[in-house]
Amino acid sequence: IGYRFAQRFPERLSHLVLAGVMDSIPDHVRPPMERAMALAAAGRMEEFADLTLQSLLCQDPTRTIARRTSVERAMRHSLVRMSGSDLRRFIWNSQRLLDHPKLDLSRPPTVPTLVFTGEHDPFTPPERCRHVAEHIPGARFTTIDQADHVFHLQRFDQTVALLMQFVQGRLSERSEAA
Repeated sequence: IGYRFAQRFPERLSHLVLAGVMDSIPDHVRPPMERAMALAAAGRMEEFADLTLQSLLCQDPTRTIARRTSVERAMRHSLVRMSGSDLRRFIWNSQRLLDHPKLDLSRPPTVPTLVFTGEHDPFTPPERCRHVAEHIPGARFTTIDQADHVFHLQRFDQTVALLMQFVQGRLSERSEAA
């Protein structure tokens, strides 16, 4: 949504941040998303939580993920206890992502853009985010260390610092120019 808004109304933005973005949902991601929606709709909350966490969180125990155990526990708790309205919102949002057309990378936004994700994100992996950044002139790409798709929970302070540095024009050399 942010990408398309920036394409259509660049004059209304000073900066664009795309976190965990890809140009389209990969084919291998579709079946787990559809299965998660079906489990949620059927009220099979434990299985729904397991599948959702497997899809969003890095499962490789050799990768260092900040706050891995506490974030997974908190997310599981939230997923298993989702209200009916939250479940409907999850299903609607998941279906919206599945139905969304591929991003039009031929007409990139013309505002200063930051693209990032967690360095170990299995859902929107860095290479897919970098691909989008490479099509936006002057975009910066980076990753949040020791994080996966839920970088904002695992590395909140670092995520906020990155956003502030970008908006204030103080982004470190750690980030790559795409």
